[in-house]
Amino acid sequence: MGLFDWLFRSTPQLPIQVWVDEEDRRRGLARAVRQDLADGRHALVVAHFPDELVACGQALAAAGVAFTTLPRWTDADAQALTGAPRAVAVLARSLPEAAATATSPKARGRALVHAAELHVLPAANARVAAFARNLPVAAESVGHASLTSPHVGAFAWPGLRSLLERLGLKPDDPIANPMVTSVLHKALRAYAAKSTGDRAANTLAEWMERNGPPRVR
Repeated sequence: MGLFDWLFRSTPQLPIQVWVDEEDRRRGLARAVRQDLADGRHALVVAHFPDELVACGQALAAAGVAFTTLPRWTDADAQALTGAPRAVAVLARSLPEAAATATSPKARGRALVHAAELHVLPAANARVAAFARNLPVAAESVGHASLTSPHVGAFAWPGLRSLLERLGLKPDDPIANPMVTSVLHKALRAYAAKSTGDRAANTLAEWMERNGPPRVR
């Protein structure tokens, strides 16, 4: 397989928006949630790690977005999607494995599920996408990542930000480049293949420390 094919080969993945750094990512997420509500759509923010859930809540509050942090996702929360648009934040590990409404007709309403950050493990990201598909209303999902996150930093070579700015990237804009997202997905799969488990952690960096490949001493 040639380099071009390797970069652009179609793979079923959670759609993602890539930001330059972590602050951009969270501000962009908050703006997207605010726009969802303005468009009459529910905004569901799903974080993989407790510290990220807190950080996203702070970003939403700073953007003036009213939201609710849920201890877990329940049937009542699913039923509430037929009502007025609202923003909620919840941990991925509290999502149901499967929704009872998966094969039922979709009720009236719309929702966008935002994966606040990408997990190292593809299965964890796929669970967020499956959650969106199984909601009782029409829903889509999108993941948010940054080039300075712990698991992407090795991919983001020095000088990339200045290069992207020269190519027209504006502050707070996501990186709309299929090569970047394609390579990002492949870099994550390569790292995940070397991981040793899925021990719980409060942050992505801590998860990588506990579950990443052994360090060479």
